[in-house]
Amino acid sequence: MPYSNMPTGSIAQPHLVAPFMAKSMFSSPIHPHFLDSSFLTTSKSTGKAFSKATVLLNVDALNERGGEDKYKKKDYKKELLIRDIWVKEYAMLPVSRKMVMAIMSYQNQAELLVNDYLLADPLIPYTSVLGGILACKLVYDLTHLISAIYFKSYAGLTKIQRIEWNNRGISSVHAIFIMVMSLYLVFWSDLFSDHQLAGLVTFRSSPLSTFSLGISLGYFLADLGMIFWLYPSLGGLEYVLHHLLSIVTVAYAMLSGEGQLYTYMVLISETTTPGINLRWYLDTAGMKRSTAYLINGVVIFLAWLFARVFLFMYLFYHIYLHYDQVNQMHASGLFLVFMVPSVLTVMNLMWFGKIIKGLKKTLAKRQ
Repeated sequence: MPYSNMPTGSIAQPHLVAPFMAKSMFSSPIHPHFLDSSFLTTSKSTGKAFSKATVLLNVDALNERGGEDKYKKKDYKKELLIRDIWVKEYAMLPVSRKMVMAIMSYQNQAELLVNDYLLADPLIPYTSVLGGILACKLVYDLTHLISAIYFKSYAGLTKIQRIEWNNRGISSVHAIFIMVMSLYLVFWSDLFSDHQLAGLVTFRSSPLSTFSLGISLGYFLADLGMIFWLYPSLGGLEYVLHHLLSIVTVAYAMLSGEGQLYTYMVLISETTTPGINLRWYLDTAGMKRSTAYLINGVVIFLAWLFARVFLFMYLFYHIYLHYDQVNQMHASGLFLVFMVPSVLTVMNLMWFGKIIKGLKKTLAKRQ
């Protein structure tokens, strides 16, 4: 339907689609001129909702209405912009044009704030770290709330057990997040691909990879703070060492842009964290002799074998194949690339030995 033939009417009528709903479906913001009531599509038959609407914007017609220079016809080709808008059964409430304009203004200001400040390249490391810390607080509170409602055994725990229960909720959510991002960036995206000709693999980064590292760094800082505050209830010296190594490595890769590929390879090892936490949950809930506990033990064994043993072998093999590129890193980055995976490999093998002993002990009790 051409712009000139679109139905008109007062925007206060409830059957009109609010323009701020349509705005989010477009790839670019809607100019205030678009808020004319003749632009809005109607559905008098339903009165409240649309299943699908096709909006045709005639650029020539819009330019005839005047406006800023960048919206004049000389800046556009003669064409129709076609967008399919899918709207889920929204109830339309009568609103004034002034209110709609205010909503659009606030929405555009929020987008500018996010894009120009919070997600601006120079600020991504800092905003993402802060976001990671705040996310830890949010997940901690949600874990406490959900557990108090749905898990009867939660109320019978001691204060320190409830704190650890909630803390393990944080680490599980972080592990899932960073596992997904690491697998995507290392194996599925083209960022670190050998077929990508955009510079040395050891110096490649992107806003997404930097942002994800910032979220992870925020988690490690928050978790280390809790470990120190309640030491040694939430973990002993090995946990402190693990977190310190992680903080130094992630912070260096995030701020310098060096070695992000190998940092993400190491972070894939967080795959084992949800299983380890589930084992603690089952044990705390008195389900140590359950089938679920046994299955979880087998899953932990397999996940640890692949994510913390075989994967680290692949990491060192990758460093060997790309040593000419690795050798061009700064001295501090080169030191971290070799030192951190080596120390974590020793720790992983020690923990793997304990996992094997624990699995053997559990299987022996069930025979």
